Amino acid sequence: MFGYFILDAIQHIQSEIHHRNGFIKKERGYAKLANQSYLKAVKLIPWENHYRLQLAKSYEDTAIKHPKEHIKYTNLAIKEYETLIKSDPLNPWFKARLGLIYHDLHKKNPSQTVYKNLAHDLALAATNNDPKNPLFTLHYGHLLYTYNDIEKAKSYYLKTLEYDSDLTEAHFNLGAIYTEENNLEQAIRHYKIVHEQLQRLEKKHRRQPSQELKNKIDRFQNARINLARYYFSENQPTSAYELISIIPVSVEKYELLAQYYVKINQTAAAISLYKQLNDRLKTDQYNEKIYELRQ
Repeated sequence: MFGYFILDAIQHIQSEIHHRNGFIKKERGYAKLANQSYLKAVKLIPWENHYRLQLAKSYEDTAIKHPKEHIKYTNLAIKEYETLIKSDPLNPWFKARLGLIYHDLHKKNPSQTVYKNLAHDLALAATNNDPKNPLFTLHYGHLLYTYNDIEKAKSYYLKTLEYDSDLTEAHFNLGAIYTEENNLEQAIRHYKIVHEQLQRLEKKHRRQPSQELKNKIDRFQNARINLARYYFSENQPTSAYELISIIPVSVEKYELLAQYYVKINQTAAAISLYKQLNDRLKTDQYNEKIYELRQ
């Protein structure tokens, strides 16, 4: 018995060494070598789901890094996730990750509806396994939105916000859905919330700069663009300008700024911006606006 415990302890130590080696190789960009280390850890302690999960994720990374072998490594990842789900059928994360793999396969093969169905069923199963977790209701809402099941997606986004009202993604997509439905009042309500949340993120980013925060801030700027357009439609150019001034440099920013100059009767400034847009984009699409302003 003592010998068994010694052997078990040695196996755990060896597995952890292989796991750490896999992590180091993965961070250095050696995806296939990382697979080998993670696989050794799994073989030593096959009942430890943590090691198998890292192996599955490593196969996913390898499929991305080696597109010519995408199918091979995707199938290996699927096999590991299926083993994980079988060993722990109540764990929603395994189902959610496998659902994302099938969703990616459907995007690459739109005619293969079997992938779409598997992605949907796994996302739903993950949500049902942890029905009050906003991350799963949000994920399922995204999938429904992508598959154009808009009404059902809206219900899951609303459910998400019942559990966590700070999830920017849910507000942002609800804003888009309500815009498509011509429910401007609700769309603007959600876009205003996104704007407020972006302000908090920007304040945090100034104190603790990080690429993750910056990416999130950039990702939701369309809420501000839509809000600025709304303020113009309501003849509130000052409110629109407050938003324009903090929108990152983009075509939309300069289009809105030109519109602002038109609203405050600075025609020459508006024409100058439209000319700059024509030059920088190598287009003549703003010629009509320039012509109208000159009349």
